Amino acid sequence: LAVCGGIDMTQERWDTREHHEHDRRRRRPRGFRYDPWHDATMMMEGEVAQHLAALTRERWQRAGGERLEPVPPSRESLWPDGLDVQFENVEVGISRTRAEYDDVKQICEIETLVLAQIAAARKFIYCENQYLTSRKICEALGERLKEHDPPEVVIVHPVTAEGWLEQQAMDHARNCLAHSLHEIDHAQRFGLFVAYTGGTPIYIHAKIMIEETSTDAKMVQSDRPISTTARWGWIPSVIFRSIASGLAMNMPVNQSPPCATPCLLSIAA
Repeated sequence: LAVCGGIDMTQERWDTREHHEHDRRRRRPRGFRYDPWHDATMMMEGEVAQHLAALTRERWQRAGGERLEPVPPSRESLWPDGLDVQFENVEVGISRTRAEYDDVKQICEIETLVLAQIAAARKFIYCENQYLTSRKICEALGERLKEHDPPEVVIVHPVTAEGWLEQQAMDHARNCLAHSLHEIDHAQRFGLFVAYTGGTPIYIHAKIMIEETSTDAKMVQSDRPISTTARWGWIPSVIFRSIASGLAMNMPVNQSPPCATPCLLSIAA
């Protein structure tokens, strides 16, 4: 059993899917209340869990931790009783991002994957993300918006970044890139939206992209925001689509193939 997503293990992250505006249970350890918070993560069972575990052990050791022995696979399903399975028998691919350091080579599979998904989309690109500051990704969106019949691009964002430092670093870049995309958007297919519950904005911390290709729809569940950390982060992304299409996974060239065995997945938002 494996979980992949962008939820930080810290305070001010708990919420329900309903994101009620005045939920009294949404409190910090000292009792102070905080605003609604939206995030998403993916739980997986099958061979993909073993691949994610191997990647985790490798990175733990490279970061200075002790060597961790593999956990023997369970003969019985470890799937939680109260969690519904939303997808079955799907292909799953793992994309990585890793910075160059000493003898470790840089890996930019997540960025490559997102650019490929943008280029392949036909009708729509739906994205939930904390940031929008990557010039390369916005340039790819801009090229699609220049087309005669571009796909619809919907990005759901927080009103502003969290904390004054992030606001200084991220908000200005987002505003510049968003204005540039609006200028290119001759067909009025680009939209940058903020989610509200009542009169309170919901902070969007999820990293999800869903796009439709010529044969099916793909979804990317990631830890990486659309920013320069798409090149420098460490946590993997997971992409899946229906095996029924019979097509190969859209993975970067010269990288290891994804796990393609049937598995169970559920997304918690």
